[in-house]
Amino acid sequence: MDPCDVAVALKSMKIWVDSREQDTLMARRRLRQMGYPHERKALSFGDYSACCDALDLSDSVAIERKLGLDELANCYCKDRPRFTREFERAKQAGAKLYLLV
Repeated sequence: MDPCDVAVALKSMKIWVDSREQDTLMARRRLRQMGYPHERKALSFGDYSACCDALDLSDSVAIERKLGLDELANCYCKDRPRFTREFERAKQAGAKLYLLV
């Protein structure tokens, strides 16, 4: 994509929010602050992805969000099998999964 194509795509961008992600007041506020429309749908992996008129990124790029180090530590200890499966699903799909703390 050249810069003009990117600018056009960004104008039609929508954020996908995984349907299992908690729908809290704080989460809604963060989504509004991003300035893009959002829609809830079941994602195969990750908490957030995006799409635009020309491209749906949900099968190739996603963000796994953690609110802080305590939640991340819990994922590496108590919930490690679930956390590992999330990244394995992305790997099997050939997708990039970014961890945002």
